[in-house]
Amino acid sequence: MTHKSLCYEGWPKHLQLEFQSSCSYNPRSSDAPRLSVPKETDTFKSMAARSFDSLADTVRQLTDYHTFAKATRKYLFQKLKTQVV
Repeated sequence: MTHKSLCYEGWPKHLQLEFQSSCSYNPRSSDAPRLSVPKETDTFKSMAARSFDSLADTVRQLTDYHTFAKATRKYLFQKLKTQVV
């Protein structure tokens, strides 16, 4: 749903997520997009932004929904494997 709220034009305006403006002076900043996390907690926007920002840079840069979904699943399963072992 996070990817759809970013890319789907028909998504309701009150649920749309916004990209965080990047600091151009930070040499360690990544080119991968980050979402601005609202101050309110336990809302769709805050949970989706935190989840999206926790993904790897390569996953966050994907624009195609199916590729994004597949890469997200793969990333989360690999992360789970490393935590279990």
